[in-house]
Order: sequence, then structure tokens, then C-alpha cells
Amino acid sequence: MNHPAARRRACHLPVSFPFAQPDFAEIVRVLGPPCPIFTKLNCTGMCQYQTLFHHAETGYVIRCTACDRIQVGFANLLLTFREEDLAPFLRWINRIREEQQPGLNPVIRSIIIPSPCEGVSLLLNLKELESLINMMEIADSELKTLQLIQLFGEF
Repeated sequence: MNHPAARRRACHLPVSFPFAQPDFAEIVRVLGPPCPIFTKLNCTGMCQYQTLFHHAETGYVIRCTACDRIQVGFANLLLTFREEDLAPFLRWINRIREEQQPGLNPVIRSIIIPSPCEGVSLLLNLKELESLINMMEIADSELKTLQLIQLFGEF
């Protein structure tokens, strides 16, 4: 099939699909391999999760002990990435916060956080960005604490 969207690697589906309800395999067949955010995780299916952060109103950060992936649930967002990408992601969103202009209205969504996928970005206001950073900082501290406990447990 020579669909225009099949020539580029993007995370969005074409406006009209040639079949009724596409499944993951059919999407890959038409569009090619997806970007890393939408790639299925290499997990055993028997995930054991460690909660790094949980708050009923803010969201959660969990770590799968089988595949070392981090999952972040924040507002209506669900992000999944490798454990080693947690600290760089935190540095990146802190840098975005530092670059915001003083006097920015904290409730207007005007902060764009790009993603590795073409056409997909996060749109947050200053309060949401600060909540996300706080959540991620707590999760990062918890992860480092768990790593230290594991390190000392090996002796």
C-alpha cells in the first residue's frame, strides 16, 4: 500500500484509514515502525511495580522492576520511558521552567514541551509544569534511595 503517511515516521494516524478498526500490527504495516513512545514495552507481562510517587490529584510515577521502565501518569498524560531517562527528563523540564518569562500567567496553558514524536507535544501552564517537576523530583529521589538500599543489600 502506498499511503502518504507510510513514507514518514510519525505518531499520528492518517485522517482516513483504509480499514475499519486498525490494530497495532496493521498500523505498523501501513505507517512503518512507530516512534519510541508508542513502541510496545519489552516486558514479561508479569510486571512488578514499585511506586515512586502517588498523589490522588497530581498523578503517579511507577517503575516496572522487570523491564526498568518508568511510567508517569499526570493529569490526562501517560508517559513511559527508560529508567535512565528519568534524570535527563527532569533536567529538561527544569530548564524549560527556568526559561519562562517572569509574570507569565500561571493558569494559561502556554508552555509547549516537545516530544520525540512528530506532531506530539505537551501543553502545560506554569502551575502544571511546577506540579510535574515536583512529582518527578520526588520520584527521582525515591528511585535513588531504592538504588542505594539495593546496593547496600548486595554486601
